[in-house]
Amino acid sequence: MLIHPANNESEAPDSVRFVWTRSQPNITRYWFELSLDSLFNLTRVDSTGTDTTTVLYSLTWGATYYWRVRAGNADGWGPFTITLRFTISSTGISELETGVPTAFALDQNYPNPFNPSTIIHFALPKQTHVRLEVYSILGELVSTMLDQEMEPGFHRVEFSGRDSHGRTLAAGMYIYRMVTPGFTEAKKMILLK
Repeated sequence: MLIHPANNESEAPDSVRFVWTRSQPNITRYWFELSLDSLFNLTRVDSTGTDTTTVLYSLTWGATYYWRVRAGNADGWGPFTITLRFTISSTGISELETGVPTAFALDQNYPNPFNPSTIIHFALPKQTHVRLEVYSILGELVSTMLDQEMEPGFHRVEFSGRDSHGRTLAAGMYIYRMVTPGFTEAKKMILLK
């Protein structure tokens, strides 16, 4: 069941948190779709989710979006939920997410696929050392975006599609990984040319 954003709701443009209920039984992953049309022809997909929430950033002001989710396990994917729609409000400036998060998190980059750059958001519940790296699909380290002590809070880093030497990367799939003492997570992103 889809919880937030509710049908025909208005959302702020800087970030939208999507929340749905956990499916039963034995669900191991979720397939999230967001589209600018109700037929899902222009769709942004994340099929790597294991949690019942995701946050997307920098959605288009004034645009109406449609979203749906389906659950999967070892036997395959189930049917999609009903489709809900919401509009990004085109007036006013909303506050950025502030405060201290309750858990470590690495969000899906946006836009994805991207060219020439993308934004990666992450959350730190306490001061800690953070290393944010990009790997080729073959497992080669191609860039270290961060390697430093950071304060608790919500953070964002821009990735320019370049390696540690400033050379433009080839089009393809890459893995970005956040490593802290006690928390490691990786996600896929696609660089287009």
